Amino acid sequence: MIELILALTLISIAALTLVALSFTAVAARQKAENITDAMLVAEEQLALAVYSIETLPSAQHDSFWGAPLGAPYSEGSVRVGETDYNFRIEAEDVPSGTVAPNRLRKLDITVWWWGEEAGQARVGSGQMHYSTSRLVREVTNEEPS
Repeated sequence: MIELILALTLISIAALTLVALSFTAVAARQKAENITDAMLVAEEQLALAVYSIETLPSAQHDSFWGAPLGAPYSEGSVRVGETDYNFRIEAEDVPSGTVAPNRLRKLDITVWWWGEEAGQARVGSGQMHYSTSRLVREVTNEEPS
C-alpha cells in the first residue's frame, strides 16, 4: 500500500513538473515574439523618422535641426496582433566638431509593451522593452528648380 502511495506521489510530481515546463516554454515563446515585433516597430519608426528628416521638404528638415533637444521628437503607439507597442523617439546631438550644415544627431527609440512607461518589468517576463539608435546626418534638401 505504501508503495502505491509513493508511486502516485512521484507520478503527480512528474506531471506537475511537465505542466510547469510547458507554461515556461509558452511564456518564453511569447516574449520572443514580442521582442521580434518590437524590433520591427522600432526599425519602421526610425526609418520613417529619417525619411521625413532627410527627404521631405525643407520645412521638416529645418524644424528638426532647429528644435531644442530634450523633448521627445516623436511618440505614439502601434498595434501588432493583439499587443499595443508604445514608442518614443528622442534626439541628441553627436559631438563631431562640425557646424551646420554638417552636423550629426542620434535618434534613440524605445519600444515597450504591456505597461505605461518603458523599463517596467513583469513577473515571469522580465523587461518588456527594446531600444535602438540611428545616426542622422544634416543634409540640405534643395528644391528642384
